[in-house]
Amino acid sequence: MIKKIVKGILPYLYPYKFANKVDRYRDILYTHWIKNQFSSFGLNSILQRNLKLEGHESIIIGNNVVVGKNSTLTAWGSYMEKRYTPTILIGDNTFLGEYTNISAINNITLGSHVLLGRWVTIIDHSHGLFDSMNDANVPPIKRDLFSKGGIIIDDNVWIADKVTICPGVHIGKGSIVASNSVVTKNIPPYTMWGGYQQEC
Repeated sequence: MIKKIVKGILPYLYPYKFANKVDRYRDILYTHWIKNQFSSFGLNSILQRNLKLEGHESIIIGNNVVVGKNSTLTAWGSYMEKRYTPTILIGDNTFLGEYTNISAINNITLGSHVLLGRWVTIIDHSHGLFDSMNDANVPPIKRDLFSKGGIIIDDNVWIADKVTICPGVHIGKGSIVASNSVVTKNIPPYTMWGGYQQEC
C-alpha cells in the first residue's frame, strides 16, 4: 500500500523534466571539477559523470563536445615500465555516446561534428604482437603494448552503436559505420560500411 502511494506521489514531487535538469547541472559541476586537467578544453563542452580518465595531460577536447556517461578516455604515457607518447584529439561539436572507450598509446584524432553511438570502442594498440610465440607464453596483461598505427576519423562521420575501430584505420569524411561493425581497414569518404573486415 505504501509503495503504491509513493509511486503515485513521486512523479509530482520529482518530475521527470526536473530530474533531467538536475542531471544536467550535476554534469556541468562535474565538468568544471576536472576540465583543467586536460591539455586543452574547449568552450561549452560537457563531460557527463563517471568518466574514467587516464593521461588527461595528453587529451585535447574541442568546443561544444559532449562525452557521454560512463565513458573511458585513456592516453597511456607508460605501461609495464615502457614509455609512450600518446595524443587524443576530439574536434569541435563532436558527440561521444555513453560507454565510449577511447584508448591510445599512439594517436587518435576525431574530427569535427563526429557522432558516436553507445558502446563504441576506439583503441590504437594491443597487448603484444600476436605473431610472436614469445608473447603467447606471457599473460596478456603483462605483455608490452603494441600499435600498428594511429586512428583518424574525419569530420561529419557517424559511427553507430557497438562499433570497434582497430589500430591504423582512417575513416573518411562523411562516412557512416553500421552498428556492431569491426573496422580494421580504411573507409573512403562518403561511404556507408557495415560488417567485419578481418583481424585487428
